[in-house]
Amino acid sequence: MDIAIVKDVARRYAYDVERLRIYHKSPQPNVDPLINRHKIAGYLAYWVCKLRPISLNNKDAYLNGGARSRLYINEAFAMYLAVGRLRAERIKDGVTAKEVVDRELMDAMLYGLRYRPITGDTLSMAFHLMEKTAGQQ
Repeated sequence: MDIAIVKDVARRYAYDVERLRIYHKSPQPNVDPLINRHKIAGYLAYWVCKLRPISLNNKDAYLNGGARSRLYINEAFAMYLAVGRLRAERIKDGVTAKEVVDRELMDAMLYGLRYRPITGDTLSMAFHLMEKTAGQQ
């Protein structure tokens, strides 16, 4: 893991959150507006996938058809962080149901995070829908 890139992920994520707080001004004086958990998860996942802080020293993992977990290591880490963030917020809200991301959705998310142009806002909506549909099953 490249610590300089991890710091850059944190810096850029913090900048996006600050920008959102300024845009969504609180109606109450001296109260910071809250950014919802889906935006937090979306922007965090976005920057991890964009900057790729994790790299493998063994290039054979890519060249010789390595396991999917190695090929999508940054994307899997981004999903882990995002779902963990969603879970932490739900626990604070008193929700005890577990988040389950089925294999088909996870495969689609990993592929999309790796090869498709996705924004933090798009990921925010995807995490919102993912959470909403999980509660209906």
